[in-house]
Amino acid sequence: MTPSTHNVPVAQCVVAAWGFFSRNLVQVYQFGLPYVLASAIGMACVQFSTAESGLAGLGSLLIVGSWFLYFAMDAALFRLALGQPKSGPFGLQLGADEARLFATSLLVAMVAAIAAAVAMVIAMLAINSILLIGLDPELVQQNPEVVFEQSGSKFWILLTIAAIVIGAILLYLQARFAPAFAAAIGEKSIHIFEAAAWTKGQGWRIALAFVVSIAPLYLILSPSLMIAAKQMMGLAMAIIENPSTPTRIDPVDVAFHWRLLPILMAPALNAVRAGLFATVYRGLRPA
Repeated sequence: MTPSTHNVPVAQCVVAAWGFFSRNLVQVYQFGLPYVLASAIGMACVQFSTAESGLAGLGSLLIVGSWFLYFAMDAALFRLALGQPKSGPFGLQLGADEARLFATSLLVAMVAAIAAAVAMVIAMLAINSILLIGLDPELVQQNPEVVFEQSGSKFWILLTIAAIVIGAILLYLQARFAPAFAAAIGEKSIHIFEAAAWTKGQGWRIALAFVVSIAPLYLILSPSLMIAAKQMMGLAMAIIENPSTPTRIDPVDVAFHWRLLPILMAPALNAVRAGLFATVYRGLRPA
């Protein structure tokens, strides 16, 4: 995509992202193999061994180590997308590029977390106000749980709408900061707010390109996502009914192959993302 003041060409960005992935499929999974092996073996050790065994401790160490390999893979993919030479054995390293990419990811995550927290507070206040319509204030004061008891499906509908709105906000922020990830590798510098300036007025178009690009891969991931969503819904209902419910999901409750699927798909997802973000970076970065 050539630098332009016109709208981001969504279809061209999607084609560029998938073109990068398809041309470099073997290389993508060579970069991703250490992460996949460390994460999968670590997860297997944790899930299929007792807490007292040494394998459980080894599994935890492998899972922690897999995150370093994840950013090594991500940096290698961005170097490949930007046409830079490979660095380190097998194209992987743990150096300045990876540190900048991690810092960029952390800063974007912090901004997203703040935005999501504010949106969530506003959403919960709005939901509470809607659910209180028509209820006796004295009855609510005496028994606050009556709000949920009488709301029926209305609460879950409003909560779903709120979740969609918050998800859209997070997607938009990801799109606005998209060039920052490529800039962390291409310019050897962290450009968070500069990236937001480059994408001014283009956020929703970049977000659309991102959604269209990753949709086929998330279709493959849909069984795992549905299981996770079902678990989160069950946990939310349990917490509403009994606030003392432990806020955790036991990984043993999820079949190993469904937990393995997202790990196997991670290199593909990151490659499509790297191809897209590198394209956006090249097109919108001022000369």
